[in-house]
Amino acid sequence: MVQPGQFLERATLIPSGDLVLEGLWHRGANPPAMLICPPHPLQGSSMDSPVCAELAFACSRRGHATLRFNYRGAGASQGELSAELATSVEDAAAALTVLIESVGGRGVVVAGYDFGAAVAIELAKRAGDLKGIVLVAPKAEGYDFAAIASVQAPGLIVVGEHDRTCDRLALANVCQQMGDQLEVIEEADHIFSRGLTALGQTVGRFLGDGEE
Repeated sequence: MVQPGQFLERATLIPSGDLVLEGLWHRGANPPAMLICPPHPLQGSSMDSPVCAELAFACSRRGHATLRFNYRGAGASQGELSAELATSVEDAAAALTVLIESVGGRGVVVAGYDFGAAVAIELAKRAGDLKGIVLVAPKAEGYDFAAIASVQAPGLIVVGEHDRTCDRLALANVCQQMGDQLEVIEEADHIFSRGLTALGQTVGRFLGDGEE
């Protein structure tokens, strides 16, 4: 039994082509729901990273449904690990379909951390009617995050004050052009060894509703 105030995600299965991916789902009545795209498993990360877990906790605490998942070959997800962005976007699209079906079309925000930020943008570019996009600590190397300009949804970018992997100036310019938000978490680095709670609160406020 889950007591009031407790946080309990439930394991869920996500069909992705001929494969089945693992995910963690938390129900919530407040729109929008949030899909959380994790860092790349070839970098030693997964949906269980503290940042992904904090996003799920903070948003579910405000009454929003959340779904985080592992790309193919990571954790209990079937298939082989792939270095291709397109393959990860395919897996994220499958997770998005499951989330939309689960919440009955109440609206979805796509969030991505690290490599997951690139996945979130590519997914948002083709997903159409999203309620927003959240990029957490997007790395400057290897991906042009100016592509967020092609996403027709409100955007939030969150970076740590001491994160040297992000090009804050370039991200600020994109946000200024698009009217999106850029939030800098004080004392935080790329993995949010400090400021993890502040990160969750910032993303939670972007979604709205519920309690702090």
